[in-house]
Amino acid sequence: MLKKIVVLLVILGFSFALMLLTTGESHFEVANHASFPVSQGELWQVLAAVDSWSDWWPGMEESRLVGILAVGSEIQLRLKGMPTKEPALLILVRLQNELVWERSGVFGSRAGTRLILEPDAGGSRLTIENFIRGPQAFLARFTGEEAFVKYQQALLENLGLSLQGKRVVIGEKN
Repeated sequence: MLKKIVVLLVILGFSFALMLLTTGESHFEVANHASFPVSQGELWQVLAAVDSWSDWWPGMEESRLVGILAVGSEIQLRLKGMPTKEPALLILVRLQNELVWERSGVFGSRAGTRLILEPDAGGSRLTIENFIRGPQAFLARFTGEEAFVKYQQALLENLGLSLQGKRVVIGEKN
């Protein structure tokens, strides 16, 4: 019996190692968008106010920009249900157009968020994209797409309420 358990553990370990080796270049991405009746500049001001994200961002307990809004700056993020990890790093900042950050995921993966602003009839369009590169992306394809879509929809809805000056009660829309 012990021999069977050891053999099974060796097979599982080998399978896990093989998965990590073969999924290192995997990529997972989910995007969603919404239009808002505010200018691109007004919407950018809300998105650039990193320290206020928890006012409308579902699951965000705390967010803090370390330094200025520039490539290489850190964003300290504390999300509900997730232990504090290393800070996210801003990897792209195009003023009033795009903001991208990423941080370590599981199994050596990188997970990130991209916010893209574009002009839209009567206002602005915001696209939010969550992405994962590495072995975690392989797993996310099976377990995460629907959850990401629901989360993005709640985020966009909360942002819309906030832009209308309505009080967002975190927990009702996440």
